[in-house]
Amino acid sequence: MNSKKENRGITLITLAVTIVVILILAGVTLDVTLGENGILNKSKEAADRMNNLVKEDETELNELLNELNETMDSNWNSNIEIPEENLDLTYTEDGVPIPAGFYYVGGTKSEGVVISDNVEDKNKGINHEIAKILLGNQFVWIPVENKSEFKRYNNYFDGSLNSFDVLTISEEPSSYATEEERREYSDMIQSVYNNKGFYIGRYEAGIKSNMERTEQSYGVDEEVVIKQGAYVYNYIGWADTEETTNQLGGAVQKSREMYTGKKGYNVKSCLVYGVQWDAIMAFIDPKYKTSTCSSTSFVATSRGKGNFTGKLAVTGSNSNYSIKNIYDLGGNVMEWTMETRTGFGMTNCRFYRGVQFTSSARDCVIPVTGIERIVDSGQTRYEKVGNIGFRIALYL
Repeated sequence: MNSKKENRGITLITLAVTIVVILILAGVTLDVTLGENGILNKSKEAADRMNNLVKEDETELNELLNELNETMDSNWNSNIEIPEENLDLTYTEDGVPIPAGFYYVGGTKSEGVVISDNVEDKNKGINHEIAKILLGNQFVWIPVENKSEFKRYNNYFDGSLNSFDVLTISEEPSSYATEEERREYSDMIQSVYNNKGFYIGRYEAGIKSNMERTEQSYGVDEEVVIKQGAYVYNYIGWADTEETTNQLGGAVQKSREMYTGKKGYNVKSCLVYGVQWDAIMAFIDPKYKTSTCSSTSFVATSRGKGNFTGKLAVTGSNSNYSIKNIYDLGGNVMEWTMETRTGFGMTNCRFYRGVQFTSSARDCVIPVTGIERIVDSGQTRYEKVGNIGFRIALYL
């Protein structure tokens, strides 16, 4: 009997001790596992560190791959030049490029998209009354969808082709052109091919100052504007001197200075080339390309389509003198171009296009295409007269 009681007592003590030990061990285990420095927290920290290391490795790997791809692209495409200034073009809904520094004013590709270099003109519209209040210089897109058709159409007379030989003796670029002109012509042609078009001044070149130029304006340097209601920039030669190797000055230099190399604009400006003038004619009347224009076509006759009052008018003076949103292609002043006359010893002559404001032209069938390509020895490139101005073109 006593033996049994002693055994029972030992068992209870052992059990109590065991329970106490278990509780102590459980507390230690919980602390080790769940405590601030416990296994779970340590494991989480280790996992976070591992994830961060993996992300850092991925970032470094991606950077390395990007550098490798750039190097490979550079090597593979070293013969392809992507002009930096063309990377930030935007486009209209019908695909006309809007260069940096310019804003869409209105119009469509078929009727003539108008842009301005003043943000206040954005989306204002293109009708004649609105054009009066626009603030910026304006240009119109001339589409050239087929590069094989971007060429000078020599022999044009009264809107149709004929064998009037004097019109065949023109060329671009000139055989005696400077390197700058040859480079400009090549760049312009390539730009038209790449972008399928170019921009032309909506108006004849005007002057910013509110004072009409006179014969006494020879050599007076005016700021150029391409806006409605400006006095025409006339009494300016194609160049300033006969010497072809000197600084050109004149309409050529004024055209280039407007945008070429100016910060904020990804275009180059130039005096309109003959090939560009012909592209304008083909845009106005596609039959121009096949010499099938009707006798009443805008490109065949300027009658009623320009200022022939005998007195020079401001730019864009009449809505009837506009077609495809371009003003005064016929009438007002003739316009210097980069097209060159060759032959007969005429090494210093340049063609001008369009027709002038003289009253003698009012009742004549005179083509916008430019019968004035028939120049004589008097129209040398440095001559400054009141009936000749110029028009500026832009290429991307």
